[in-house]
Formats: sequence, structure tokens, C-alpha cells
Amino acid sequence: MPITRRSVLVSTLAAAVVPPLVTRVTGQPGPLRILGVGGGGMNALAAAGPVLGRFGELTAINTDRQDLVRTPIRHTLRIGRASTQGLGAGSDLEVGRGSALEQRNELRALVSGARAVLLLGGLGGGTATGALPVLAEVCREAGARALAVVTLPFYFEGRRRRAQAAAGVEALVQAADQVVLVRNDEVRPRSGERRSLREAFGAVDAAVTEIADATRIGWMLAEQGALSAEGRSMLLRAGTGTAGGPVQAVLRALEIAVRDGSGRAGDVLVHLRGLAPSEHDAAQIETLVSQNLGRRRVVLATTPGAEPTTATVLVPGGSHEAGTA
Repeated sequence: MPITRRSVLVSTLAAAVVPPLVTRVTGQPGPLRILGVGGGGMNALAAAGPVLGRFGELTAINTDRQDLVRTPIRHTLRIGRASTQGLGAGSDLEVGRGSALEQRNELRALVSGARAVLLLGGLGGGTATGALPVLAEVCREAGARALAVVTLPFYFEGRRRRAQAAAGVEALVQAADQVVLVRNDEVRPRSGERRSLREAFGAVDAAVTEIADATRIGWMLAEQGALSAEGRSMLLRAGTGTAGGPVQAVLRALEIAVRDGSGRAGDVLVHLRGLAPSEHDAAQIETLVSQNLGRRRVVLATTPGAEPTTATVLVPGGSHEAGTA
């Protein structure tokens, strides 16, 4: 089955969109900044550095002085220097928001000149939950697209943290150009084996790495007109999956991405890292998306690599309230 107008194959290295759409993605459309905000955001940034670091400058932002001292990220910025005295936000989102406002001018200087800014953070605590909406506003004021990839807490982290995360998403959706949600509880081993907390959060960081890279690729394709960019504050659901081949990896990613339903109309981005898909694989992937989400235009991007293959699926729409009760 040939690739149709609803299925576009893109190589992130060859940077070409095959016929019938002949748009070429010739490179990054402008400077990119990648910021990790708060403890969770900094951990995700450190994990994503080997993948994302070649595409833009990495900066860790926090209210906690000791966290910034320990981070392997070269560039750091401490916010709330006067109000928190380097002791963190104490899980108070208003302290996080005030800390960002306190250093607003420095944040603006940090993102000045960027075409887009990738914002990584874990919602539910104080620093990222409060500061990310402010930072997104600063990005947009500076003329940069604010692309947020944020995690929602594990269920065991408690009702208060889940409710605070939901409030954080509400504020972020109003401020950012795009918000991609990663539910920690859905990043789990398929076999159900027990794992330590360190392993659980490490798996989340690995998922955020893949989802943030797919978000970057989506921004590039949208700038080139190969991927639609509907709405100023588009909310996206994300899923990742790893398997021996591209089709099975996409199936596992879709199992996560469609748990809230089919979402709303819009292009579906599928990014594969690993074995390149065959034409037959591309047709099967398009069928899987149609079966799970209805008839959608599928944009398939690939980054060559070794086995296994990791798939990331970004789907427009969905609710951020699931799991907050």
C-alpha cells in the first residue's frame, strides 16, 4: 500500500518529506533553548542532554541552590533568590510563581533570540508548577514559541500533589503555545515487575527524553508546513513504546496515548528511533492510528538507530484531569 496524503514519511537526518508532499525540512528553523525547571525538570534535562544538547543550549532553573550545585547541566539560573534564600519553594506553587516573577528580566534575557523554547518540568510541586506558566509568558513576549513537556505525579504522591498539578496545567495551557502531558503512572514496565523508586523516575526521564525530542521535531515540521499547528495553546497527549520492530513499538505507544479517548481532530505525529520502517510498516502504522483514533493525517518521522525501536506518538487533545481524584 503506498504512502498516502495522510501519511508522510520524514527522516530527521535526511530531512526530506517524500512525495506526494514535497516540503523539505532543511534544518532547524531558528535557535532553540531547552530549559529544565524545578527538581523534576532538571533531572529530565540531565537525562535528555545527550539527545537534545546538540539542538540547543541547555539551562537548569530552580529555587533550590543545592540542586543547582549538583546538576551536571553547565548553565544554571537560580530564581527567587531574595524570597527563597536558595531553600526551594516548599511545594508552594505561589512561591514558584513569585520566584519566576522576581527573576523575570533574567528569564527574558535567557530566551531572547530564540525561535522556540522547550520547557521541561514535573508538575505537582512548587517551583515548576508555579514558574512554568510565567516562563511560557516570557517566551511568548520575547517572540519565541513556548513548547512545554510536563509530567503529572504518580498516584502514590498524593491527592494534594495531583490537584496542584492539575491547576498547573490549567495555567500553563493559557500561557504556552503547546503543552504535552506525560502521566508518570503510565510509564511502567509491561510485565508488571517490581521496581525501585529510582528506577520508576528514571523510566519517566527516559520517556520525557523521547517525547521532548518528538516535540522538537513536530515544531520543525510545523514551521515547514509539513505538520499542522492548530490553536495557540494546543494540548497534546503522548505515548512511548519500545519493541523489536516499528509496528509493535507504535502499538505500545498508542495504548498509552489513546487512554483518554480519541482526542480532537489534528495531525498525529509518530516518531521512530531505531530500525527504519518499510513501506509496509508505514501502511500498518497508518492503519493502527486510524483504528484507534479515526481517520487522521499521520506524519511519520524516523531517527536511524539500533534495535530495539522506540516509538513516540503525539495526539492532539485529551484531558489533564485523569488521575487527579
